[in-house]
Formats: sequence, structure tokens, C-alpha cells
Amino acid sequence: MHGLSRTFDPGAFTWTDAGWTGRQLPGSVVYELHVGTFTPEGTLDAAVGRLDHLLSIGVDLVELLPVNAFNGTHNWGYDGVGWFAVTEAYGGPAAYQRFVDACHAAGLGVVQDVVYNHLGPSGNYLPLYGPYLASGRNTWGDYVNLDGEESDEVRRYVLDNVRSWFHDFHVDGLRLDAVHALRDSSDRHVLEEMAVETAAYSAQVGRPLTLIAESDLNDPVMFTPREAGATASPRSGATTSTTRCTSRSRARRAATTRTSSRSRRCRRCSPTGSSTTAPTARSASATTACPSTSAPRRPGGSSCARRTTTRSATAPAVTGSPSTSTTTSSPPRPC
Repeated sequence: MHGLSRTFDPGAFTWTDAGWTGRQLPGSVVYELHVGTFTPEGTLDAAVGRLDHLLSIGVDLVELLPVNAFNGTHNWGYDGVGWFAVTEAYGGPAAYQRFVDACHAAGLGVVQDVVYNHLGPSGNYLPLYGPYLASGRNTWGDYVNLDGEESDEVRRYVLDNVRSWFHDFHVDGLRLDAVHALRDSSDRHVLEEMAVETAAYSAQVGRPLTLIAESDLNDPVMFTPREAGATASPRSGATTSTTRCTSRSRARRAATTRTSSRSRRCRRCSPTGSSTTAPTARSASATTACPSTSAPRRPGGSSCARRTTTRSATAPAVTGSPSTSTTTSSPPRPC
């Protein structure tokens, strides 16, 4: 991270997944995978050799822990600083494209874990080029400048990265890390912009694209669709789901709005239309066993894998799009 950079042409790869129709998240089994510990080699190319194992245990979607460039050779991935770069320790961006192409050929979807709530402490040179960071800190680092002076360009930087994963790397979904740590008081929250642009691109490519928002706010606005009247909230974020809200959810949201500033709704938000109840489905999540000899360590010295429970539901497509999105809750990260 402290040396020279090189360019990469994502369009040079010859994809073979033109017939891939995607995977719907509801009802799917999601396997959370750390590339560095999944195989002895710890690379994306080596992981391709074990896709048959994932299929044999019933996996539908592979969720990769963050793969952004980081300083050093071993990392959980949550201190990445090069959002548009795939770490060379795992094989780099070309290996990532080969991995996704192989997954699609095997019938597996790919979800990428991404971190937009902070940048790692080592190798982060973005502040030298512009006001990418804001004053104040969350649990892991300085806030990203999403609503301050010259924040339009910073927001576009984030949204362009979202599109890059879908367009350049053909992933089927993004797991958005700790969205409650995104400080954004804009009229339209950056999460809502992600949802709108993802739905549009999903319609363009004709396959489901998923956003999974990890949040500890317990705010229904995170999974209530815009069509049901949900919109961005400066404190709570924005809906990224295409599930329909029930009247009970709407009542809970109203009660939460009256009693807690954390779930204060936007002034533009007003429920419209009648509510309908949609059946929900829970998708199981398998865990990746970390070899004790090579797994990243917690501060206490033990190695482990995280288990994430995903709640999801289906809904009518947005402008012909089968795009979906959900909310997840997981134990505290070990980083």
C-alpha cells in the first residue's frame, strides 16, 4: 500500500457467464468465506478448486469477506484502503474475475462484503487528494464525508464503487458493512441512492442483484420498500429492500419515530397505498472453518469464523427488475 500502483483493465477479461440468470436471496444458503483461510494457498484461484465442496453441502451464494487492498499479507479485510483494488495477496482483480466466472459456471452466486463506513489506518492516502473524510469518528475510524462540503464527489466515489462490483466483476450482491456507522444527513441518504441505482442496473442486466445492509438499529426503515412509503432517514439510513411492509411494521416504525431520535424519519416520508403482507423466508448461513495454523486471530489469540443470519423476503420487481435486498445482523467483528 505504500508503493507504486498499476492500472488494470477490467474489460480485458473474456466472461463465459452470458447465460447466468442469477440467484434470488430468499431461501438461499449463504456461505461466508475468507479467501485467505479457505485453502492452504489462500488465493482466489485455489478457492475455485473447492467449489464442488460448497455445492455438495447445499450452498447457493458465496459471500466473500472484504478483498480490498490492505497493508500487509493477512487481514480480515475490514481495514481496506483501496476500494477499487482487489488485494494482490489473493491474486488481484484478474483472479477475482476468474473466481466469479467459475462460480457462475458451477451455479453459485457471489456476494461481496464491502466497507464504506471508514478506511483502514495504514495506506490511506485519499485525504491527500480531497475531502474524503469528515470530522469525528465511529468505532473503526474517521467518518467518510457523505454530507459535508464537497461531499457530492465523495458520494459519487462510493456509488461508482458499488457499480464497479456489479459491472466489472459480475457479483450478484453486496453485503454493506455496519451501515449504522454511515453518517449522512443529506436529503437522500447514500443507502437509498445505492438501492435506486442497483435496481436500475438489475433491470438493465436482467438478473437479480442484492444489497444486504448490516445494521444494529432495529429500524424497519432498513427493509421497508420505497414503494410502501419508506425513504431515507438522517439517523437510520435508507431502505434497501424490495419487501413489502406490513401494517404492523408500519405501526412499529411510527412508534419508534415518536420515541427515538435514532429512528427519526425524513420529512419527505409519508406512507402511501395499502399495506400487504408478504411471506418471509430465512436463509441459512454456513460458516467457514478457520485452520488454527493460518486463520487471522482475534485479540485474545483464538481463530474463528463468523455466522450471519439473513432475513429476507420477496416482492414485486422494480421496473422489471428482480433486484432484492435484505437486512442482516451479525456478531461483532473480530477486527
